[in-house]
Amino acid sequence: MDLIQFNRRKELFDMMFGKLQEIATNEYNFQIRGFATSIWDESLYKAWSSIVCSLIPNISLYEKHLVQFNQILNAKEIVLFEKTTFLVISAANQTSSSSGLTPAQINKNGKSLAQPTRELDPKRFEKISNIIKTFKQSVSKLRTSFSNLILEGGNVSIYLEALTNNIYIMIILDHRTDNSGYRVDDQNLVLENIKKAREWFEKIESSRTTS
Repeated sequence: MDLIQFNRRKELFDMMFGKLQEIATNEYNFQIRGFATSIWDESLYKAWSSIVCSLIPNISLYEKHLVQFNQILNAKEIVLFEKTTFLVISAANQTSSSSGLTPAQINKNGKSLAQPTRELDPKRFEKISNIIKTFKQSVSKLRTSFSNLILEGGNVSIYLEALTNNIYIMIILDHRTDNSGYRVDDQNLVLENIKKAREWFEKIESSRTTS
């Protein structure tokens, strides 16, 4: 879309997509989705994430288990990434209690449809993906492999772990304090919960490869 004048992009996209949709419906009897993408924003990343999700069998099971997992952790946000591309598969946060959030359910402003009015960086997933891919390349130069990453911030902790052979999980967790005001160290608990969750998601992954 970058090669088209800004004020004509929507018009030309709708016209072209309408023609393709008509052909797909009338001649092949199936529905298609179109993405108006640009290299200057997150639209291209979201489009590829949506395509990856459409190719994953049992995606609804991943979303269901992700939400259940977050009901246990009550994390600020949990995101599943495809291992090689680090494209988003699904995401859940403290308010998405009924269903997981695929890239298609993240609106153009970058807020999940279940998210309250609190603003989130619309490019956060794309930025995380680029950072991790760069980090993996740096690690590979040392002739070793990347498996997990734990970051401690002033108010949050971030955990990035291999969940299955094809999926990474990222957990953003607010720091908790006890009655005395001291911070509660959740690291061992979080890592143990990831270990337990790994069993769920590996079963889903193995079922899709054997079906």
